[in-house]
Amino acid sequence: MIKPIKRIYMYIVFVLLLAVVFGACSNPTASEEPDGPLVTDPSPSPATFRDLTDINPDPDRSLSASEDDWYKDEVFYHVWINAFYREDGDINHGANQFGTIAGITAQLDYLKNLGVTGIWLSPFFDSNSEAINLHMYDTIDHYEVDSRVGTKADVDELLAEAHDRGMRVIFDWVPNHVSDRHRWFTDSAARRNDRDDWFVWRNNPGSQNGPWGQSVWHQRGDQWYYGVFWGGMPDINFRSQGGKDAITNAAIYWLNRGFDGLRVDAVKYLYEDKHPTSGGAADYEDLNETIAYFQAFREQVLDEFGNEGYPKFMVAENWTDSRNSLSRYMVSDGQPAFHMTLDFPFAYAAAGGNTGSLADHWDWVTGSLDSQAWMGTFTTNHDNVVNRKGDSPRARAAAAAMLTGPGTPFIYYGNEIGMEDGYQESWGNFHADRRHRQPFDWDSQIAQEEDDSSILEHHRGLTGQRHARPSLRRGSFARVDSGHADILAFQRSYEGEHTLVIINFSDNNRGVTIDLADAAATEEWAAHGLDGALSIAGETLSGSMPGGTAAIYDLSQSLPGMAPPPAYIYISQVQAINLPDSDEYALPGSAAFHGTARWNTGYLATEANGNSAAWDFEPALHITDLADAQFKVVQSGGWDSPIDNGLENLGEGGNAVVANISGIDNEGATYRIIWDGSQPAGSHLSAEEQ
Repeated sequence: MIKPIKRIYMYIVFVLLLAVVFGACSNPTASEEPDGPLVTDPSPSPATFRDLTDINPDPDRSLSASEDDWYKDEVFYHVWINAFYREDGDINHGANQFGTIAGITAQLDYLKNLGVTGIWLSPFFDSNSEAINLHMYDTIDHYEVDSRVGTKADVDELLAEAHDRGMRVIFDWVPNHVSDRHRWFTDSAARRNDRDDWFVWRNNPGSQNGPWGQSVWHQRGDQWYYGVFWGGMPDINFRSQGGKDAITNAAIYWLNRGFDGLRVDAVKYLYEDKHPTSGGAADYEDLNETIAYFQAFREQVLDEFGNEGYPKFMVAENWTDSRNSLSRYMVSDGQPAFHMTLDFPFAYAAAGGNTGSLADHWDWVTGSLDSQAWMGTFTTNHDNVVNRKGDSPRARAAAAAMLTGPGTPFIYYGNEIGMEDGYQESWGNFHADRRHRQPFDWDSQIAQEEDDSSILEHHRGLTGQRHARPSLRRGSFARVDSGHADILAFQRSYEGEHTLVIINFSDNNRGVTIDLADAAATEEWAAHGLDGALSIAGETLSGSMPGGTAAIYDLSQSLPGMAPPPAYIYISQVQAINLPDSDEYALPGSAAFHGTARWNTGYLATEANGNSAAWDFEPALHITDLADAQFKVVQSGGWDSPIDNGLENLGEGGNAVVANISGIDNEGATYRIIWDGSQPAGSHLSAEEQ
């Protein structure tokens, strides 16, 4: 006889076996979390690749470079292919005529004469977009050119002709999503070809809203898939090894073919929280895994092209004015990701003519960003960021700032001839983005060729100065007192070259007075309408500037007090962050800082030369080998009380200088430890836990 306890045990086992059998029958192809993504081929980490295409740049279509950071010296032209030019004539007349890739090739000499040295192509892969000026970000096939804009042979010819002229070409890469007609997605929906988990599937839509309050779950059959923008563009599941490798290989294919880099769309959304709860940005934007993926792509893909003699670069569409977010996508925890991020704060400040905000932003760009970070400036683009200003004083002033200020400029097609936004409907409704993608007005361009006062010539004069003067490409920035809030004056200096730029952001005449002191100034360029308006008498440059005009002067030396002292550098940047207790971080490699440290729940992370370390609330900063140097701690933003403490040189040779920062209990501030430049760069610092 079977004992009762044993009967119960056997019954439980039998029930469990039935549950396993029926559970397996309910989904024979993959296991599934109740409300989460399919897990068939998970990637162990964002930085792990398995089946990447070999890095093998085509030497016949690729352009080598002697410097990895060649992109800092370029002037890019953002061309919207659909609306630019056809090889068989212009597209001003004919609503259904697409611009073509061959049309761009036909206009390369026009672009070169404009001063353009790099081209950013809008999306050209086979796309589900129907109207001629829709985005074409809903890709159907990453390895095919949309037949409406050309062929692969057209792409190859564009690369060859551009490279023959010394012009670089980058393409628009959209890793976040594809069209719902893409084979990858249809296979995933049908659970075939081992692509089950290449997209994020759920049994129910949940109740979470997306980052801007939209629905992000879309129904297909009896399941729901994730698409942050809309149902026609499902998001790739980057936690799937196969899906992540596939989209990465698509980028490698075109880089191997000869492209010089890529502009990456919608970088903020690659990874989303596995189990979103609250909805909104916290669940869907800027996850650490997203940053880690781009760091891996930089190291394992782009840097490998550099090792082959063809350094590539990538620029992020990181649509934000958050300084922390902008910098994170370029360098995080000392590890680089994007070479450059598009500069949305610049676009906003330039559009508003806010000279104070613009100067403050450039102070941050040149003074606080990691040395491996760089900005890409633009005044308008294909999205509803800011409106085109036509040929207006504000448009001319913004162009002058973009082409003379810090960062690499991206001229949006048509801005150089003063194009305005058009009115565009989509299914009977106003379309905010498509109005920025109207056909290029070639009639206006031809007319402006004969007019020295045109906005086209305004752009050509500025690009010419940028190419001629290294300080306008790579120089430091310091605002100069102009005597009027509407006049933005600044000095840029690089390797002994000093350049003074003066721009009137108002619509009207404004008086300007600048103290030159002992610096001799020579006018290098002046916008039309400014000839003779400014003059130099003794040590003063003064006059009345018409609205929208700009002037560039060569200086014999730095203006007094306007540039940093000769060796004034940021030694470290200290920022408060919250991380778990009792963790430990060892500083990698050798840099300006050396050492290890611990942190508590609130801690200080100190960054220098691309590396970082952390200390408790009262870090000891030991300054060594800096005889006679004077130090101070400068604080800005986010803290309860400001700090501006002078630190004395306490010992012979500077070896005993110690800085203590205490009372830190808030987030959001930046501390810089700076010195007066009395010692050469290359002196050493060490940091130890107190």
